[in-house]
Amino acid sequence: TTLVVSFIVSFGVVKACANLLSGQLADTWGRKRVLVLGWLFGLPVPFIIISAPSWGWIVAANALLGINQGLAWSMTVIMKVDLVGPKSRGLAVGLNEFAGYLAVGVTAFLTGYLASRYGL
Repeated sequence: TTLVVSFIVSFGVVKACANLLSGQLADTWGRKRVLVLGWLFGLPVPFIIISAPSWGWIVAANALLGINQGLAWSMTVIMKVDLVGPKSRGLAVGLNEFAGYLAVGVTAFLTGYLASRYGL
């Protein structure tokens, strides 16, 4: 239970802090730079997970993923709202969430299929 909680809490706390910083960083550096910075934090995550020698490395990778989500996802939503204007911001956020979770669902389905077909 402690391992699962550490995994979830590390992501949530780090993402919340990154969300708090993303708006301020966007105002000073610009939205595109913050978006790119967010993706840079996410790049090492799969490699850390693949070669992780202990659970602590998984938690650290999850923290990097929280930074990635807090910066990149927030900027994606803000940039889409900028494109459609304040009257359609609900639609922009809804479409962004739909696309993201659809991609997560399809990826989970495909990886589950591949694991069942070829083994872990």
